[in-house]
Amino acid sequence: MSQSCFSNNFSFRLLSSHFIQRFALTIFLPAILQTYSVLQADESATYPDVSRKDFRNTGQLTAADWVGPDGIVYPRWDRAGVVGGIPSDDWPVVEMVRWFPGARDITEELQAAVDAAGRRVLEEGLPGGVVLLPQGTFTISAPVTVVYDGVVIRGMGKGQAGPGTGVTRLMFAFDRPEDSKPWLAIHRFDGKLTQDSVIMVFGDARYRFNNPDDPVQPNRTIRQYGLRALDADGDIIRDRAQFWDGVTQQAYFRQWDARNFGEAFRDQETAWLQPWIEYQDGDIIEGDIFEVKNIDWDREPVPGLRRPNRRLGGHAQLRAAFMFIGDQWSQRNNRQLLAETAHRGDTVLVFENDLTLDEHGGLQAGDMLNVQARNTDYLKKRTRGGHPREQLVSIVAIDGHRVEIDQPLRITFPVIEGDEEGVSYTQPQFPIDSVGLEDLVIQFPNRKDWYSAVMTTHARNFWMRDVRVIDVGQYAGFMTGVKNGEIRDCEFIGAHWPKSGGTAYIGFAGSFDSLMENVVGVGQRHAPDFHGGAGNVVRNSNFSGSDLQWHNGYGVEHLVENVAVGDNTFGGSYGRALHTPDTGNEMHSPPGPRNVIWNSDIYGPTGGMHLGGYQQGWIFAYNRIHVERGPAFSMRDRQTDHLIIGNTVIMEDLFSPVLRHGAQGRGSDTPAAHRANAELAVHNHGIEIIANTIHGSNNRLSDGWAESDYAQTPLRRSHGNRILPPDNGAPRPVPPFPSIFEAQRAHPEGMTPVDTPVYNPDPDYGGEPDQFRNLGELVAQVNFLRARDLRENPEDWMPETGEVFGDRNGGHRYGWNTPAAQDRLHRAGRDPGTFLYDTNNRFDPGPDHAWSIELPAGTYEVEIALGNPRYPNWGGLDAFQERTTFFAVNHILVNGKLLKDRDGHMDRYDVHHAVVKVGEDTENRLVLEPAPGSNRLQIQFIRIFKAVE
Repeated sequence: MSQSCFSNNFSFRLLSSHFIQRFALTIFLPAILQTYSVLQADESATYPDVSRKDFRNTGQLTAADWVGPDGIVYPRWDRAGVVGGIPSDDWPVVEMVRWFPGARDITEELQAAVDAAGRRVLEEGLPGGVVLLPQGTFTISAPVTVVYDGVVIRGMGKGQAGPGTGVTRLMFAFDRPEDSKPWLAIHRFDGKLTQDSVIMVFGDARYRFNNPDDPVQPNRTIRQYGLRALDADGDIIRDRAQFWDGVTQQAYFRQWDARNFGEAFRDQETAWLQPWIEYQDGDIIEGDIFEVKNIDWDREPVPGLRRPNRRLGGHAQLRAAFMFIGDQWSQRNNRQLLAETAHRGDTVLVFENDLTLDEHGGLQAGDMLNVQARNTDYLKKRTRGGHPREQLVSIVAIDGHRVEIDQPLRITFPVIEGDEEGVSYTQPQFPIDSVGLEDLVIQFPNRKDWYSAVMTTHARNFWMRDVRVIDVGQYAGFMTGVKNGEIRDCEFIGAHWPKSGGTAYIGFAGSFDSLMENVVGVGQRHAPDFHGGAGNVVRNSNFSGSDLQWHNGYGVEHLVENVAVGDNTFGGSYGRALHTPDTGNEMHSPPGPRNVIWNSDIYGPTGGMHLGGYQQGWIFAYNRIHVERGPAFSMRDRQTDHLIIGNTVIMEDLFSPVLRHGAQGRGSDTPAAHRANAELAVHNHGIEIIANTIHGSNNRLSDGWAESDYAQTPLRRSHGNRILPPDNGAPRPVPPFPSIFEAQRAHPEGMTPVDTPVYNPDPDYGGEPDQFRNLGELVAQVNFLRARDLRENPEDWMPETGEVFGDRNGGHRYGWNTPAAQDRLHRAGRDPGTFLYDTNNRFDPGPDHAWSIELPAGTYEVEIALGNPRYPNWGGLDAFQERTTFFAVNHILVNGKLLKDRDGHMDRYDVHHAVVKVGEDTENRLVLEPAPGSNRLQIQFIRIFKAVE
């Protein structure tokens, strides 16, 4: 999809006006500069494996770096996506599901066709095979699993823009009565069952512990779960049980080490397995019996065997309409320790053991390794959170202790960290390979089905192409545990539970070098979303009703390119343009270094780009960033070496700078929290803001919370920035080259910077000086609130509590022509500016209800905030399709000049900015009144300035 398409057909319309603030640029104090110089050398504030100043360290390039023509050093993404491209167009159709008129349940028939196709590909040595579904509407009543390489499930089209001749619509309706037994299954397997095997049980346990009234599932708590081995007569040979840990919220998913069953399988040619669950009320549910025919129990176990790395599956709870599952039975998951630290850019790993020997795994070229560094105490103390660091690579060659891998490492894997040794190691992975889903629709008609559309675990070269998912129960398009995956030309429309945790994500979890391109997402929670992983790319895509998130895990070197994200007030998003977890969030943890947001269009109603803690070397380049409230960039804790360059920034918040250090985290809205967060600003350093165009803001590039002695945190460099009057229609910037991704594929060796690159790596280069806006005199600022909240009215603001026009504060004359409607709202006041957005008063319909203020004749600039932050759509309706019914339309007249709500959408508030004249023909009054077509019009505050000639 072309850039012009996103520029001209943006799915969310930007709001209509801006704020400005009348403060001069603050001069940094010498004492603070001295503090800054000390902190530059403070390596303890960063992860130990991060190269500093990565985007400009051209003298120390590694094989993991790529130099762009703009002079910036970027990570490499030329390997993202299915290796060699999606191959299924050349594959034969090996199985077909028969067509019958009318909707019908095809679950068993489709599963049988998938298994038959996999066996045929394996037995006949085919590159891959297609299972073809006919045109029509069909029901799937249980998950369909793919466990063979080279299997693609293909329909006849997803309709509308789809390439097929029609539509194949699959209605996933796992709608069982509440008193029916749970669906339990054991992963189908054709390999050998050995003492090293892992037995994976999954299904629907009908359990949800946190809300007994939740319509998704009844509140039936599990006491314990188990797996038993049976003989031919059905007698129990061995029964293993574990108490429920209460972690998994929606699905039953457990792994069992086969050796836990002792001698149950010895001397057996065939064995039988049966999973079971016991609930707190004593009821025991038994699953189906699974037959195991291929047992090799005499094979000696591999020394040092560990349980498979289940976390690689990320959020994959194996609860989906389609599940693509790699080999977790015969996975020889022995950890092999690194003997030498592997640095970023290295392509050789050195091990303690000789990996050609069977007792150390007997690996060979082509095998895939998960390279991992533990979440050490050293790391946890510095991040107050943290997740293991990892990368998936393939073996090219083995020479004893030395292993050549197929790509440079993206981070450093240390051997020793703090007081701990043996920090980094590898684990072999045996993924399902070259599998996919194409040309069909998956729809979820039942809100009780908290199921995903597609889930993967341990997969390589997996793809979704031309798939539409409608009203998903959990995840619509979320690639988990995948190496070289691809989601292309897909649409994900609506979600049943977009405001619930763990639902409605579009993105990647524990995946590496994967690609999402030409995707549309509507009404999701977080999209695009990154959970750990490295080297993933999202490009040429459009997401409406969500936010951009680095949500969970140590996500490294992801690229977001030419992506539209916004209109996110009606979904379950956090409301920020971008969000990363704050320091101390042990569940989610801070993401890693060198992530890049490039040439994208991103909108945040309640915040801009929020970096919570321990991010290094991020690049924000050539984006349009539109923020209603708060700074464009909030950097809370230990932010180092970021580059903000060439962006167009639209800010409607007159109280905020472009960059705020020590910014509050979510749920930190008290004055005490503000002061504590302000002290974090001292740890931020090395940030460059270059050649950005800012419309609005408080006329400052960088500051911190006013309560802190470290409020003015200096930048490493700033030059060429312009702060201009508000302009919500400011166009997107034009990057110096069309695409990083395409340029890297065409020039993997890098490109020579032009004679005058956008970024000059010389640390002493000053560039053009920054330009700040010429501000006019502040004449009046009025806050609309309740009389009982006068004590919380910000200083220097005149209160408006609903009285009729007359003499008021400080000799001013203002008020309503009739008593105002008593519809003011007061939420908890937060920072000095936010309280103003949490109060309002309503304009009743009709021209007789107006507000005015008396002013000397002249020309004035006005900034007017309208809306209700609590009820942006005025309907309180939950279903996505119903959310466009009762929203506010903020049209207003100012001295007869129409200020129109440009988007007419479900905003928390709109801000209008205009220049108007006051004279004798208006009785020297500035008059506000509802305009024709307005609906639910409310005013929060107004600021009036003398216009600059």
